[in-house]
Amino acid sequence: MEKPVVKSDAQQSDLRTPKPTGVWFLGWLHVISGIAIVAVMVLGAFRLIDAKPHSFAVHANTALLAALNLAAGIGLLRGAKWGWSVAVLYQALAVYRALAAIAFAYHSLPALGASSAEVRGVIDKYLLRAAVAGMLTAYLLTEAVRRQFRIHLLRKRTLLAALIPPILGYAVIEVLVTRLTK
Repeated sequence: MEKPVVKSDAQQSDLRTPKPTGVWFLGWLHVISGIAIVAVMVLGAFRLIDAKPHSFAVHANTALLAALNLAAGIGLLRGAKWGWSVAVLYQALAVYRALAAIAFAYHSLPALGASSAEVRGVIDKYLLRAAVAGMLTAYLLTEAVRRQFRIHLLRKRTLLAALIPPILGYAVIEVLVTRLTK
């Protein structure tokens, strides 16, 4: 009589549905963009010596986004639930940041002397960014992707309740740092 075969966690994880190509692509996109952001920050750090406090705030914000990018990419490539969560949070922040930039362009750029064509160009650019981030968020919320990360039940209210506090917190910190460093 044969013994039943007990499979390890790694073998059982191989029984999951194959990783959607989009998850692999998005994971690498996050990793590469995170590394690129860090590289730009390191090259720009030499200018921080003579910089104003506002420059430091911009670099701190950029460091946070780079860390989120890298974490999301590594988590997506590993198939970890936390990676999926970080990726959804990053994309939601991307939508927020694009919409905030549109609001700034609409209300503040004309007062700063920008022409209507320049304002329209900025708004169009950030509308495109918001649309892409929204589509990536929608992709991450599809059933095939959630199945890959073993997220079977997703309540929209719970998701919104989880995303709103970090986005609002980010917005408040961004405003406070901007006002304190002027």
